[in-house]
Amino acid sequence: MIINKDYTKLAKRIIGEFLKEIIADEHIVVRELGRKSGVSTHIIYSILNGSANYTIDSLISILDAMNFRIEIIKKS
Repeated sequence: MIINKDYTKLAKRIIGEFLKEIIADEHIVVRELGRKSGVSTHIIYSILNGSANYTIDSLISILDAMNFRIEIIKKS
């Protein structure tokens, strides 16, 4: 499977915006999120800005620290 680079950029931006909304809505402090998730604040800020190449492990750790999970759903 070939991954479209434009799709990857869009996905990173969407994930970053999603996390920004959660952080704002839940009044989460990024430093505390880093401590709880074990992910550096530098990586978290990079994800929020859509500029990081991060691992799925990092994303799952961040989401878990905020009581969220990833679901994969087949396209219709």
